[in-house]
Amino acid sequence: LYSDSEMLTLQMTGKKQVDRGGSYVETFLKCKQLAKQFTDLKFLHIPREENGEANLLASKGVKNG
Repeated sequence: LYSDSEMLTLQMTGKKQVDRGGSYVETFLKCKQLAKQFTDLKFLHIPREENGEANLLASKGVKNG
């Protein structure tokens, strides 16, 4: 899975802890459970400046709400 969110990739790979009191901890736990269903799932960080198409789509989504 490619993501421009370094935080997401670090948390999903266990390299950074998730704030257990945070507002998205339940979603994180669900994602971890879903990820276990795959035998070869990798999380890779792609910086936005290196992925122009994804950055354009993300910017459009923010503008359009």
